[in-house]
Amino acid sequence: MIEKVQVMLTAKFACFFFFLALILFGSFGVTNADCQWNQTNVVCTEKTSEDPLKKIPAPKTLDTIIVHNAKIDLTDDLFNNDQKLSSVSLLDLSGNKIQRIGRRGFDKTQNVEFLYLSNNSIKQSQPDPFMSLGRLKRLEMNNALGGDFEENEALLRNLFHSNNDFADLSEIQLNSNRIKSLHPKTFCGVKGLTRLELSQNNLENLDFARRCFKDLKGLFMAANNISTIPQDIWDFMPSLSSFDISNNPIHCDCAIVELLKADDVSFINQGNTFCASPPELKGKNVFELPNDFCKSSKSSKGYSFFNFLILALIAAAILYLYRNYRQRMSSYYSKTVVGYQNIEPNVQPEFV
Repeated sequence: MIEKVQVMLTAKFACFFFFLALILFGSFGVTNADCQWNQTNVVCTEKTSEDPLKKIPAPKTLDTIIVHNAKIDLTDDLFNNDQKLSSVSLLDLSGNKIQRIGRRGFDKTQNVEFLYLSNNSIKQSQPDPFMSLGRLKRLEMNNALGGDFEENEALLRNLFHSNNDFADLSEIQLNSNRIKSLHPKTFCGVKGLTRLELSQNNLENLDFARRCFKDLKGLFMAANNISTIPQDIWDFMPSLSSFDISNNPIHCDCAIVELLKADDVSFINQGNTFCASPPELKGKNVFELPNDFCKSSKSSKGYSFFNFLILALIAAAILYLYRNYRQRMSSYYSKTVVGYQNIEPNVQPEFV
């Protein structure tokens, strides 16, 4: 009897540990040479071969995909199977060798909300690659573009010129991409945009189309080549509350100083926002200029004009007097002619 009980207990414990091992290793701890995965997560962070996701199954319950140090072609499927991964909400493909991007790379992960593509070298894009990502909320593409200035401008225009209205895409990060110029309507199709980061590029102006940024709350443009700001920026960005224009070569005239001292906008990194010109203000902090800077500037301009006017009048008077003097002297010498014909008739010359 005791032996029977022991056998039964042993069998129960064996079953218990079998199912525990099945849960732990069958659902949460499967690995191969490149990746680790379970029912909700796939992580491939070691230096891997080309397209590591094609070597593993894709559970329907998958929520998070993280792949680094791999060679991935986003014009093709991420996984080999044809099923849609409707549960995936986070797709992190940063730090890979991605050069091409297309719609097919995202067609089976249509419910992705957070997409990370930073630290790649994307040079080519098929038309409308993000069309299927209707729930996208955050897009990070820092140091992600590998083309020249013109190629990067065209590529960004293609990414957001879409049949997808990006109603939920509230944040776009495009820092450190050597962007020199943007098509004015690049972001007009992103209806949900409230935060745009374009720091550490080569942008020279804020040439954005009007009526495209009514809901934008945060604009980050640090470390570009921007010297001036549109006078109507608060009109076409009425919701803007956070603005970073630090580490740019600001030309500190009266108009831009008044703009940057707006009371209803929070300026980020004020301690790193300096004047690059004019020479008398070079190196001075924009936000430390006196409140009466514009008045004193206008006054000094007024005094300068007044002084110039006085000097001009004095110069004109001197020129007038000089010319009048020359005319009088010329008239005098023309009447005074030396010679015998000028001697009076009754006066005879005497000879000794």
